Amino acid sequence: RSVVMAERRVTWSRGIAILTYRVSAERPDVPIFKALCASAYLRDSDRWVRLSHQQTTGI
Repeated sequence: RSVVMAERRVTWSRGIAILTYRVSAERPDVPIFKALCASAYLRDSDRWVRLSHQQTTGI
């Protein structure tokens, strides 16, 4: 039903971007999901390739 992203940050270094954010998501009949997330991307020519994604729940 809804998704809220907060504390969004991007850190860049030599063709690598690290995205971090907090997320809160809600669906009908399910407890609210909260997580702290981080994704790493590599710039490969003209496209971004995700190297990793990590999320910590229950925060």
